[in-house]
Amino acid sequence: MEDVIKRSGNTFGTNEAIILSQLSLSAVPTAAIIFLDIITNELPKVCLFDSNGVCEEYLGYARDVCGMDELEWDYINKYYTIVSNFNLLCVSTWWLMMPSLVFFLGMLLGCFFAGLLSDCLGRKPTLMIFLFGEGLFIGLLILVDSFLLWLIVRFMTGICIGYFVVCKYSS
Repeated sequence: MEDVIKRSGNTFGTNEAIILSQLSLSAVPTAAIIFLDIITNELPKVCLFDSNGVCEEYLGYARDVCGMDELEWDYINKYYTIVSNFNLLCVSTWWLMMPSLVFFLGMLLGCFFAGLLSDCLGRKPTLMIFLFGEGLFIGLLILVDSFLLWLIVRFMTGICIGYFVVCKYSS
């Protein structure tokens, strides 16, 4: 990499090293979010209450419990998946794909707005704004307790991450 920088006539100083390390670190939460999207969209395990009130794991398809009264079944790991955390088991299947959809739509818009903002402010200030926004919105994902608000924060995270597509491939 240093050879490429020397051939281009540019120097690689402290500021560039800081920005490169921040870009590298920012890829970790992005990868984690995409990985968690795959894991957490799965249907959770449920258990059925017997006559003694003991919850025994149900080995069938999890959506079979949707016709039952909510007092007859429960999630085994309530806060393990998005589906169980926001009680989305018995809603339409397309709701389960919404986190990925809004994230990538946010990335698409983030690319557009980041390019415009980079032209006005420059790449480094825009990078700092989007890095701060990414950290803020990823932190907010933990605190949100409504699925709609969670989708909005997820969209904003996508917008902030969309900048790195613009920054990574621009010269």
